Amino acid sequence: MCGSMLRKSKDLQLQSMASAVENCAVFVMAVSRKYFESPNCRSEAEYAYQLRKQIIPLMMERRFQPRGWLGIIMGTKLWMDFREDGNLEAGTSQLIKELGQTVKSQGSGKEKSKEGDLKKTLLSYKKNHRNVYVYLSESEKFIRGLRSHLASGQLASTEAFWKVDCFVGLYVKIPDPASRHLVVDLPEFLTEIVRILRRHLYPEERLAAREERVLSAEKDVKVTRKKKASSMKARFRDEVPSEENSEAKWAIEVMLSVSVAILSFTDFHDAFCEACGNAGLIREYLELLEQLKMCTPEFEDQTTPLTHAEYKDTNFSRKGSLIFEVLGVLHNLSKRASLKKHFDNGNAVETLLSFFRTKFPVYRMTSLLTLAYLVDEKNNHLIMASEEPIKDILKLLDKASHSANRRSLGFSAAEIAYGLMHVATNDGNKRMIGLHGGIPMLVSMLKGSKEHEDEKVAAAKALYMLSFDETNKEVIRCDSDTMSSLQSLQNSDNKEILQAVSGIMWEVHGKIGHSENSDSEEHVMISYQWDTQQTMLRVKHELETRGFSVWMDVEQMEGSILETMARAVEKSSVLVLAMSRKYQNSPNCRSEAEYAYQRRKRIIPLMMESGYNPDGWLGIILGAKLWMDFRKEPNVGIQQLMKEISKGKTAASQSELLGSAPIKASENEKVLQWKKEDVAKWLQGIGFPIDDNSVRGKLDGPLLHMLNELRKESPEFFYSSVKTDLCLPTIIEVLQFTKELKELFG
Repeated sequence: MCGSMLRKSKDLQLQSMASAVENCAVFVMAVSRKYFESPNCRSEAEYAYQLRKQIIPLMMERRFQPRGWLGIIMGTKLWMDFREDGNLEAGTSQLIKELGQTVKSQGSGKEKSKEGDLKKTLLSYKKNHRNVYVYLSESEKFIRGLRSHLASGQLASTEAFWKVDCFVGLYVKIPDPASRHLVVDLPEFLTEIVRILRRHLYPEERLAAREERVLSAEKDVKVTRKKKASSMKARFRDEVPSEENSEAKWAIEVMLSVSVAILSFTDFHDAFCEACGNAGLIREYLELLEQLKMCTPEFEDQTTPLTHAEYKDTNFSRKGSLIFEVLGVLHNLSKRASLKKHFDNGNAVETLLSFFRTKFPVYRMTSLLTLAYLVDEKNNHLIMASEEPIKDILKLLDKASHSANRRSLGFSAAEIAYGLMHVATNDGNKRMIGLHGGIPMLVSMLKGSKEHEDEKVAAAKALYMLSFDETNKEVIRCDSDTMSSLQSLQNSDNKEILQAVSGIMWEVHGKIGHSENSDSEEHVMISYQWDTQQTMLRVKHELETRGFSVWMDVEQMEGSILETMARAVEKSSVLVLAMSRKYQNSPNCRSEAEYAYQRRKRIIPLMMESGYNPDGWLGIILGAKLWMDFRKEPNVGIQQLMKEISKGKTAASQSELLGSAPIKASENEKVLQWKKEDVAKWLQGIGFPIDDNSVRGKLDGPLLHMLNELRKESPEFFYSSVKTDLCLPTIIEVLQFTKELKELFG
């Protein structure tokens, strides 16, 4: 009885401390050696630091140098001197002045506590959504309890586990998935729990020592690589607390339940995913995976080849189960393009590839479908180093689309098709997917019933992405069953299906039909991806106020979407291209940009995303063009854009007055219609037969035209590329080829 009362009293003290920290505007920290050694002081300070409170350190002891956890919290903050009695008055005066400035800057009433915000939100739900309020109210209690455990350093405990477990259970019980909203700073809080528990299980000192021994072992040439890796893993496992250790066991259990909760939330909430990325969860989970690999029974043998027979056992250890949940969270987060920078910074490709090479199908496929969203021109050679990954995705898709519940290894057919679409953003992968039967598989999904509408949308989008490859176009065009299915869907009442199918038909047939249309210069065309619409509407407004006629798809076109786009391109004087990672990955945007490039329209690129560098098809179109900066405040960029468009307008007017020199337009149009066979004949005729050169064999009319544009816009890159990729042995052959190319296009 007495023990129970003491525990209750202690819990109340911790809750009071946590509440005090949460509601404070400023955290004044009296620093000394005893403060550094006190667990209670550490709990208070770390909790204030985790909540990003303003911390003002006061130095209370001479010759004391903060280090460890206290050094991290203080960082580069300047402390106030309270070390001697004589400094007390001056220090107090300085502190009062600092506090006054803080209160003034925050403004009266502007600094609301999280607790106050939470109460307001709960009252709103109690009034307007009573069926959900009961669950949110219970969740709030569990979260408050977990904060107390965090503040006291008691996360690896039975009590903390049950609070997380009940929290997950409540989430599942909420009747309407759309109502599973978040009313607290949950992403940051759950990320902090993961961070603390990971470091509890795998302290930085132990990891640093392990890395030092690995480097030492590298120098020992007498030990084979396989024995060395096995030995190092065994030693690391011995050092890590086993799951039989009570505290280690509960640390794993709490982390597992937290990961299940995060997995559930990331299934539904884009905002939650963004917050997780910004809180550092991706890096935490990638580091956790690397650490779990070193001490998990499932990773006893890391030499399992990809060609092994499928391993059926899914009865994982608890650490193995944690790996599965963590991979699931990373898969959910990878679907958000804005979070890719966090994966790049965390060296995700290397970590995920190591899980793809294991013998467990659920690890392999979750890793692979996560990697699918991370594919770009720079890392594709690592992810798709062989045909195996694409074969595995197609095999998984085939199983899911033929199963009763339309799933395989927990992934839905639609989910797998979207992964395939992202793999196909790389042009080389498009061809490989087509070669291994991806097209008929997707066409079969297009024929599905109304109840599988999500699958039809995913299949149509994936097929649109594949249709940019010339060989795939031919496969689609020559199969009457495929063409019949596509034509029947041109009357679909689903906008996404209609848009994708229109895009496929355009790539397969539309460009040919439009090739004879004449161009005019009636307006400025804005090409953009939907996420940048608000900024581009500002650009549109500014252009129109200066007298420019502007064409911009604002409402998402109805009817013959690509036909309307084609006419807009043909009548444009300039294409303003708002580029971002999502723009490059959008097949609709690619159709617009490539058609404008093919029609030799003037293109002005705007950079919309920090840390993004265009490559692949978009990099070729842009060549050496300088982009205008719209990454933050677009006002300066808008002014530059006005000048650039006006400059082009003046040049066009002068050209009309002087009379332009005749050009070989009609001949160039014919070259643009050349197929690979036509280019092969031309190369043969000028003395450069295809033979076994794969790059020469891939050239068609549009690519040849783009190569000629590259010659004009980026000559250094052009000469380097043709010498290497076309295997031209000396400068003589390079000059001969360049001469023939110039004469071909005039």
